[in-house]
Amino acid sequence: MVRLTPVLMAANLLSGGLVWFALGRSGGWLLVAWLVTLSLVAAVGLAGAWARRKPRAKASVRTYQRATGHAAVLGVCWGVAAALWFPSAAPAERVLVATLVSGMLSAGAFALAMLPMASLAYTWLIAAGAAVALWRGGEPIFGAVALLLLVYAVVVSLAAMAWARQGTALLRGRLSYARQQQVVSLLLKDFEENASDALWETDADGRLVHRSPRLASLLGVAEERLGEVRLPHWFASAAKDASPLGAAWALGRPFRDVKLQIGRGEAARWWSLSAKPKVAADSGAGGWRGVIADVTEAQHFENQLRLQADHDALTGLANRRKLMNAAQAAMELGRPVWLLSIDLEHFKVINDSSGHSVGDEVLRVVGERLRQVAEEGDLPARLGGDEFALLCLSQAPQRAPQVLAAHLIERLSEPVVVGVKRLHVGASVGL
Repeated sequence: MVRLTPVLMAANLLSGGLVWFALGRSGGWLLVAWLVTLSLVAAVGLAGAWARRKPRAKASVRTYQRATGHAAVLGVCWGVAAALWFPSAAPAERVLVATLVSGMLSAGAFALAMLPMASLAYTWLIAAGAAVALWRGGEPIFGAVALLLLVYAVVVSLAAMAWARQGTALLRGRLSYARQQQVVSLLLKDFEENASDALWETDADGRLVHRSPRLASLLGVAEERLGEVRLPHWFASAAKDASPLGAAWALGRPFRDVKLQIGRGEAARWWSLSAKPKVAADSGAGGWRGVIADVTEAQHFENQLRLQADHDALTGLANRRKLMNAAQAAMELGRPVWLLSIDLEHFKVINDSSGHSVGDEVLRVVGERLRQVAEEGDLPARLGGDEFALLCLSQAPQRAPQVLAAHLIERLSEPVVVGVKRLHVGASVGL
């Protein structure tokens, strides 16, 4: 409203000037007084707008009452103009007055719609003055015109009230949205400052548009340079295998818990990414918004559980479960499979006479020797107790199974030195 006040006051002064131009000869001193009054009211409105030129978050009840009073005075001015000069004006002048009064009524009613009481006061005071003008006009047709004026004023008032309700609902929605944004911003800030995860957001070209110290730390990029990072390219160069993420991005649908290994070796980290696509204003692709979670410890724990489920804890060899799964998978693919079953000899005597700790060390040595004899692609395993096996999966074995079995017996029959003890363990191999 404050921004519109100069325009509205200028329109009032211009319209008052047109009335003076048309009725200046016949209006007399009353017209001069009316124009001076209209100018003063316009000046008061301009002064008030200048005093409130700075945006304010709130308006007091007194400000609302003052605006309503100002609108009412303007309505009285235009109602008086119609009542005083329309009845005595020439036909052409009547057209001008009627046009100005109708225009000022409708334009002012909608301009003041966000101030419902001001709009109603302005509209009906002008309508009342126009009704007096028609009554004083003395023409029979003016009765019908007065009825139309009543209908017109009612329609304009109802439309202005509807506009006011929509505007009020819009303002409330904006205020509610602003409050929600503040709450979300505070929660996100607290989350980024205290969580190990990092929020990220990209534009349609994949460039990061959200900056945070946590994200900069994860990516190893200065925070002020995050805007230069194109996230798909960064993952393509930093991840061991970024294809799962690329496939998820290509689908253009929300995804959860896509795991990537960042880096290699002991310094490698595991990240889990979840994201959903943004929609641009033109309903096209607008980038992505998501979160990066560092799940390195959880991944290590998962790998350890998987290792324990598939491997013998003492020797580190595959266990019976992994051996059976590997053999079944190879046979389903139609690959040739040789299975060498190995039983240790004299182990029970060693275990009973020297103790379980010595027996465990013997089993570790046997497992290591079995691993050394196995060709690349073969799977050495411990089935339990003193039973071992070697699953030969090599596509082109360099020796026949019988030769390999003989070599195993020879290798496993070599003495095992544990401390000061020199132990002899034999082996039998079955194909």
